[in-house]
Amino acid sequence: MAAIHHIFKCIVFLVLFCILIASAHVSQETVSEDELVPGGKSHCPELYKQGRAVCTLFPESIEGPFYRSNQPFRRDVREGKPGVALTITVTLAEVSTCKPIRNVSVDIWSADAAGEYSAFVGVGPDDPNEPTDNTTFLRGVQRSDRNGKLRFITIFPGWYEGRTVHIHMGIHLKDKMHTVQLYFDEASTKRIASRAPYSQSKKARTVNKDDDFYVKEAELKLQRTGRRLNADVLMAMRLRNKK
Repeated sequence: MAAIHHIFKCIVFLVLFCILIASAHVSQETVSEDELVPGGKSHCPELYKQGRAVCTLFPESIEGPFYRSNQPFRRDVREGKPGVALTITVTLAEVSTCKPIRNVSVDIWSADAAGEYSAFVGVGPDDPNEPTDNTTFLRGVQRSDRNGKLRFITIFPGWYEGRTVHIHMGIHLKDKMHTVQLYFDEASTKRIASRAPYSQSKKARTVNKDDDFYVKEAELKLQRTGRRLNADVLMAMRLRNKK
């Protein structure tokens, strides 16, 4: 009888433990995108240990003429495009608590080494904003995981006349997309621009200081691993209180 009683107590304990775990899971409901608003800065070294990360939700920038809403869901967006490989790791965090924000869609799009955007090949920034083809290179979308993280594998972008080198990123908040542009320090750009395939471009390159949209706070801090570049971006958001 003692053995049966012991087994019964173990079963009860396991049931209660499972209920506790389930309750904890329910209390961590996925944050819906209509509960997010941008703003503020966040420094969460105890959680992310990303001292070189940019700890802010970057100031909103123009979407630009080459955005497409039907971007493919994928991490590696290169599609064989030549260029210096660049991995961008994004972490979305709540600004005051540093808690990760999961299940948020983030888009990325940029020019290839020749300065061309997929779906708009041959189109200049001042031309009519109409797609010319169905290509999708260097475009993609990911959703943040339970740790608020997502990652893109792309290439260091090329440039077109009138703009400095940049990558577009869109964070889907509420009923809009918070668009930011990510930049690079001039020394890194100059060094990479001197190599093929970038050096084959015939388009004049605008430097950071001559670009009206450039903001230094949105510069990526590049790290090199072999032939690959890496950059971490910690973007802070403020959760909207439920009514």
